[in-house]
Amino acid sequence: MRPVLRLPPELSIYTVREVRAQWLDWLAGPPAAGPDGPGRTELGRPEQVDGSAVAEIDAAGVQLLMSLAREIDAAGGALQLASPSSALAGACDVLGVLAYLTGKPAEANA
Repeated sequence: MRPVLRLPPELSIYTVREVRAQWLDWLAGPPAAGPDGPGRTELGRPEQVDGSAVAEIDAAGVQLLMSLAREIDAAGGALQLASPSSALAGACDVLGVLAYLTGKPAEANA
């Protein structure tokens, strides 16, 4: 299993290039051994992403997070956003993606 990905305090247009490179390295790391053997993501296995440290986020940051979710989905896994900060939850809610990223209805994330 990959280690938990901890989101940085700032996810904005000013940091997405650097953060994207770090996330690609994380994605390239060894996933859990799945039914197809080592190096294969177990289908539907959640990849933990800790959003508790995010203090500043804009639409570019949410877009990058959605891109990460799609990459994990393409590998057969699922992004599971754990402990989103109020800033992160608010931005994702405004853009209509909070329930998708957390797997919970928007009311349960408040």
